[in-house]
Amino acid sequence: MEYHSYYIVFPEGDAQQIRHPLDIGNIVDMNGNLYEDENRLHPKLIAYRVSGYSKKINFKEIDHYYRLAILNADEVTEELLYRTLEEKNRKEMLNKVYTNLEKKLRNKKWSLWK
Repeated sequence: MEYHSYYIVFPEGDAQQIRHPLDIGNIVDMNGNLYEDENRLHPKLIAYRVSGYSKKINFKEIDHYYRLAILNADEVTEELLYRTLEEKNRKEMLNKVYTNLEKKLRNKKWSLWK
């Protein structure tokens, strides 16, 4: 059995243990919690982006270190805009796919059962 430990490493060099793994590019708060909800992410809050990863293996203990880079207010605002545009584009693409499927089914050019 292997024991995994996860740490976030702040830009100043301090390390803090967290309970879960992260991915590069994730945006986290100062406790390592993900900012998944746009309502929680705000330009006035301290936010970090996971910018690097390293792993140290010592027999059955594996330590995962996630290097953080602090985000300024402009970068957080850009991230919020990107997330909202990405969600909007995803909804538009799904609507196009659904309308095309409906048209094909109505015209009987395409059938689910062949």
